[in-house]
Amino acid sequence: MTRRQRLAVIGAAALALGAASWAWGRLAWPARTLVRGHLGDAAAAALVYAVVGLVTGASRKTCVAVAVIVAVAIEVAQRHAPAEVSAARALTLGARFDPWDLVAYAGGVAVAAACDRARRR
Repeated sequence: MTRRQRLAVIGAAALALGAASWAWGRLAWPARTLVRGHLGDAAAAALVYAVVGLVTGASRKTCVAVAVIVAVAIEVAQRHAPAEVSAARALTLGARFDPWDLVAYAGGVAVAAACDRARRR
């Protein structure tokens, strides 16, 4: 499998996981805060990793750096967000600062990088 194919699979899996976590939260299933909030954040960070790699052909280290910078920037920007945000903004950029989101982002990027590194023999 080529790197572009791996990145496409990582991106597709991240999209599917993100959609599933959003649906989980909307349906108010058990642990929705954990699943919707943190699993969705991990999927979003993995998606950024995959998109950066697919669009630019950047190395794994560069993809990791860009994904982490984007995630941290979004989370820090939430510190200054108004109390009420639109549903679209909440879905794409989040609604409020949560330091645990930074852990979720790091986990998502780490999993994406590990999957990008994996090779079949």
